[in-house]
Amino acid sequence: VGDIDGDGDMDVVATAWNNDKVVWFENTDSLGTFSGEILIGEPNAPADCALADIDGDGDLDIVSNSKNDDDLFWYENTDGMGTFSAEKFIDEGGLDKAYSIAVGDVNGDGYLDVICSAEGDDIHLYNNTDGLGSFSTATKIDSAANDCREIVLSDIDGDGDLDLMMGSNDGDFHGYYINDAGTFGARVDFNTQDEEAYCIVAADFDKDGDNDIITGHTSSTSGGLVNNIRLWENVCGLMITGQPIAPTDSMEGSTFKFGVGTSVSSVSFQWEKDGIALVDSGSVSGSATDTLTITNAMAADEGEYMARVTIDQTGCLTEVTSDTVEIALIISSNEAPYEVSFKLGPNPAKTYVKVVDLAENGLIKLIDINGKVILNQVHNANQLNHKLDVSNLPRGYYYLNFEGSKGTYTQKLHIQ
Repeated sequence: VGDIDGDGDMDVVATAWNNDKVVWFENTDSLGTFSGEILIGEPNAPADCALADIDGDGDLDIVSNSKNDDDLFWYENTDGMGTFSAEKFIDEGGLDKAYSIAVGDVNGDGYLDVICSAEGDDIHLYNNTDGLGSFSTATKIDSAANDCREIVLSDIDGDGDLDLMMGSNDGDFHGYYINDAGTFGARVDFNTQDEEAYCIVAADFDKDGDNDIITGHTSSTSGGLVNNIRLWENVCGLMITGQPIAPTDSMEGSTFKFGVGTSVSSVSFQWEKDGIALVDSGSVSGSATDTLTITNAMAADEGEYMARVTIDQTGCLTEVTSDTVEIALIISSNEAPYEVSFKLGPNPAKTYVKVVDLAENGLIKLIDINGKVILNQVHNANQLNHKLDVSNLPRGYYYLNFEGSKGTYTQKLHIQ
């Protein structure tokens, strides 16, 4: 279902396996009144189809297949109004009885890739290499899917990419594959109790922030065949629910605390600095907890910090990382107390601030709380009042440094 002709309502595309047709039906009045079938193509026993903007031109193209000819292809929506090209092959003859199709950006490059299963036990990935519909050769995800009749892409581990779920008709199981930067891991089977495992749908059915799974099956009993629908709750969908917050103070000697929240409780934490795992030592504590503390921070503590969170539970999904926060300190001078002092006014400031009674040549720097130099001006000792324009700066706290021949002197400035 999708807006094939660009008129703002939902049309329908379908395959007719026994009649060798791919067709679409126009929603003629936006109220659910449909036209007769409009022919798109006549492949040999098309088993599935999907609507997706394969070539990135803003309209919906169609991906389909041929079970009897082992083909996978797409039809380009050439005018955005439902006029389709001839078949454009993604894989010609390389699939042993092509069956289910899933489309999505699995490698994070912004282009829609295609996955197709086959009754001959394989599941293949085809990467859209240019965003225009040129595809790579097949990458085999699984060669023992045992007549996989259904595949679905959805993020089930909460890491922001698309994982793959499947149902095996002959193998009588449902499973999933975790996506790691476009490469799928080994299959994890989560349902082996029903025969002819088939349909599978992923969504957050219990509204707890992770995607659960519903499966459909047919099982043999003494009374005949029984059709089952089961809900599989994702009890360990691991997500970061609270990110560490960037520091509001950057002075040497400050104490910093970074915390991280997670969607589940049975997890392990490991904080890292500049990509290296931390251990509790010296100024660092809480390196293996949800809260990292840096006490009396010095120059050696400057860097980028993040938390790596893992879950260790059979069948659960493994690891997520937090946002990165940076400590960039304003380092005080190690020299004797600086003899030159100055006054700031007004403080708090709104549009300007004056540096008064600074009788030495040097540099005046305005630095934000992350250690970034915002203003850098030369000061002359004969200049009794040095006026700085702060009208375009965001509200918050800053540090005004004067760097002279004897060292550095700092005062805190509040801009409202």
